Amino acid sequence: MKQQTDHMQSNINTHFDNILSTLGNIENAAAVISRLGNLSEDVGALKKSVKVALNTLDNHFQAYLKQIHVLSELIEFQQEVIRFASPDEMVASTFRYLKSQINYDGAFIYIKSDAEEKSDDLLTSDEKSREIYESFLTGKKTLFTIRKALGKKERAFFLEKESRPELQNLPWKMFGAKSTIIIPLRIQRNLYGFGVIYSQQEDAITIEQLSSVNVILGLLSLMIFQHYYFFHLKQRFLSQARLHKVFEPVKFGDFFDRGPLHIFSLDESGVILHANNTALQNTAFGHISPIGEKFTHFLPEDQQESFDNAINNIHDGELLPFHTPLFIQNGAMHVWNIFFSQMTLQQKFTLKMVIAVDVTAQHFREQVKARNEMLDQAADFSTVISRHLNNLLAVMVPNVSLMRQQLPQDHTLQKHVSAMENTLGKTEQLTRKFLNYDLPEIETPRKSSLNKLIKQVVDHFQEKLSDHVVFKMELSDDVPAMQLYTRRLARLIKIFTQNSLEALNERENPQIQLTTRVVTVDKTGLLRPEMYPLNPGSFVEMRFTDNGNGIKPELLPHIFKPFFSTKIKNDGTAGMGLFVAYNIVKELKGEIFVTSVPGQSTTFLIYLPLVEAPAKSAGKKISAAPMQNGKAAPCILVVDDEYNIRSVLQEILEAHGFKVLTAENGKEGVEVFDQKADEIDLVILDMRMPVMGGKEAFLEIKKRKNDQKVIIISGFAKREELQEIMRNGALGYLSKPFQIEDILKQVKSTLVH
Repeated sequence: MKQQTDHMQSNINTHFDNILSTLGNIENAAAVISRLGNLSEDVGALKKSVKVALNTLDNHFQAYLKQIHVLSELIEFQQEVIRFASPDEMVASTFRYLKSQINYDGAFIYIKSDAEEKSDDLLTSDEKSREIYESFLTGKKTLFTIRKALGKKERAFFLEKESRPELQNLPWKMFGAKSTIIIPLRIQRNLYGFGVIYSQQEDAITIEQLSSVNVILGLLSLMIFQHYYFFHLKQRFLSQARLHKVFEPVKFGDFFDRGPLHIFSLDESGVILHANNTALQNTAFGHISPIGEKFTHFLPEDQQESFDNAINNIHDGELLPFHTPLFIQNGAMHVWNIFFSQMTLQQKFTLKMVIAVDVTAQHFREQVKARNEMLDQAADFSTVISRHLNNLLAVMVPNVSLMRQQLPQDHTLQKHVSAMENTLGKTEQLTRKFLNYDLPEIETPRKSSLNKLIKQVVDHFQEKLSDHVVFKMELSDDVPAMQLYTRRLARLIKIFTQNSLEALNERENPQIQLTTRVVTVDKTGLLRPEMYPLNPGSFVEMRFTDNGNGIKPELLPHIFKPFFSTKIKNDGTAGMGLFVAYNIVKELKGEIFVTSVPGQSTTFLIYLPLVEAPAKSAGKKISAAPMQNGKAAPCILVVDDEYNIRSVLQEILEAHGFKVLTAENGKEGVEVFDQKADEIDLVILDMRMPVMGGKEAFLEIKKRKNDQKVIIISGFAKREELQEIMRNGALGYLSKPFQIEDILKQVKSTLVH
């Protein structure tokens, strides 16, 4: 019995445990179900959010497409604006475009530049409503009220959204306006008009349509101002009575009589019957009247026959061109572009009509420009060739000298080496004539008298000449003391004096006249009456005139070319005189011209800018560092892009007890200097190098050590750059090629400076 009872108790406990377990599972399931419910709510919310987002994205996309459409229409409208040929086209197209953007019932634009202007303009595409719009605008204080309301506004705005009661009180009901946009029209922020767009229904015009108006507002304002206002403003000006009063007494005959054209009427034989005042007053005819003279009388002989043939074979109604120079009595020249025609009067009398334009200034400018371009190209070419030759000599000369020094005096090769040295010396001299015209590379301008310099040069010539050549000098006292490059100017004066002397060979009563004066060129850039093209400003004129045989016209364009000469010389420089003179004048920022009458005379005219000497001032002295003691061998840095020159300099200097560092361009030279600045006593610096030139390297070295001693070497360098470097502290200069003795002398003198 007890066992049965225990068994039943055990079963009850088991069932009870099962019940508890089941209850626990039910509780857990309820929690899961609760969580699932919450998740379901989240999913629902997410679904709604996604739906809203998709709708919003679609709305944005549709708005984007609409903006693209608006932009496309605006571009088409702008392209159409370009093709407008009249105000009417502009008005029609403007309102057509506005209609495509805004659902309006009516619109008009009112233009008036300011309150003082009496006339105004009303633009509209609805001509039926024009009278109503005009009545609205002429209402009491309507325009004043709208202008005051616009104030400084630069954007269009809705009327009903404004709080100004004065606008609301205007008679908008005249044309049934209930939804209205008012548009200010401005140019450079100045109000010159306004526009009105309206609908006869409430809220028919939307904010998007207002935005469309504001997008094109700038274009609309500019377009209306240019294509309509300008045209009508011009028409109003022309229609004003005061302009008619100005034009009424003007006769077109007066214009042609005093205008810029030279007009002649000729009979059938070419005799001038009539000329307008412009032609009669032209200096091309000197002091005589051309009436009664044959027109060809004023033309060069080689032009007369061709002119006669052309004008005699012309037919009624034809217009033929003719380009010719005309000479006045003193030999000066004017150049005309001529057009001539023929007409028959009353079927009886044939009249030749000649219309000419004076193109002398243009002619001279073109001639001088063409001549200078040709000569500059020749100078550049000769400089390049000479520079290459000079570089070769710069290597050969010191090497040959080094060979001569190292050979025993009694060596059989000494005479051959000496012959090479002599030949190289002559070649070097010839090269210098091409590169520097036998002038010093460095020449400092100084205060001097040009007249005094001319007298000195002429006295030098007169000492060598017999008295049969007469020098006449008219040197103006107005020429002040100037900043002069005396060596260059002396060479220039010698060239022209010598040139005149050669032209006077076997000439009876030979004379050379030298004159100076100060001339001023106005803003036209022409020296009158000679018509020489010069920059505006003051110039000193030097004039060299001889009464020799002159120069043939066909030779004049060539006389400044290098090697152009009728003389034969054995030094290889024949024909270089005037070419050298041209280059000296160009270096001095001047200009040179020549006139010649064959069989009578030749005149060279040189114009140099007037640069007066400044007042004296205490010059800045550049102090050099004292020689550093205690060093067995001074250290020299050689900077040159030519390996052969670097190596020969190194060999020469080291052979004479110096320590030598080298660099192959300015940048490398500065880097070496940065490393060895405390050791370097002297820098030998070439001017023309790749990567970094000598001038830049010099300035960089001076930044690091202001008292550094520097010698400049160069085969060919601009004088201005050399002079600038010398002013800034370079202690010496050597021109390539140089002898061993030259470089050693320069180095030793610089080190003890």
